[in-house]
Amino acid sequence: MNLEKIKAHANQYFIDVLKNHYADFKGRADRPMFWFFYMYMFISIIVASVIFSILHLPALTGLVALGLIVPMLGLSVRRLHDLGKPWYWLLLGIVPGFLAGICFYILPSLVGIFKLLQGLSNIALLVLYCMKGEDKANAWGPKVK
Repeated sequence: MNLEKIKAHANQYFIDVLKNHYADFKGRADRPMFWFFYMYMFISIIVASVIFSILHLPALTGLVALGLIVPMLGLSVRRLHDLGKPWYWLLLGIVPGFLAGICFYILPSLVGIFKLLQGLSNIALLVLYCMKGEDKANAWGPKVK
C-alpha cells in the first residue's frame, strides 16, 4: 500500500469523522467506519504520546485523548443505530464502572461485582460492534453503503 492510499484511507475513516461528524449522534455507521476510526484514534494517541514525551509535555496526550471522546461516543452510538439498537445500549459499558466507583467509597465489598458486570457488558458491546448491521432502513436511516 503506497502513501497516497494510506492518506486517502485515513481521510475517509478518521479525518472525515473528525471534520464532518465530530458530535454527530444521528444516523448510522458501518463496521469499517467504526473499526478504522478506532484504529486511527489509537495510532494518533500513541504518536501524540511519543511526541509529547519527547517534548516533556506528557499531559498533552491526555488532551488529545479527551478531544477524541466526543467523536468516539458519537460513532459508538451510530454503530449501535446501524444494528437497530438505541443509544442507551452504550450505557451497558458505562453504568457498571460508575457504580463500582461509587461503591468503592460506600460499600467496597460490591466493587468486584460491578467490575465483573462492567467486563461482561464490555464484552457484550464488543460482540455487538462486530455484528453486521441491518440490511434495511431502520429508525435511524437507510442502510449504510
